[in-house]
Amino acid sequence: HLKSISKILGYNFEECFELAYQEIKDRKGRWIDGTFVKEEDLA
Repeated sequence: HLKSISKILGYNFEECFELAYQEIKDRKGRWIDGTFVKEEDLA
């Protein structure tokens, strides 16, 4: 589905995926009941 959405919006899927990965790869946090909670929001 994400490939279809990116194509409709005129974006290259692989570039979008890489940009998103670079944005979130170093985030720290925990999974709580199936939801990722960032470390700074746990305090």
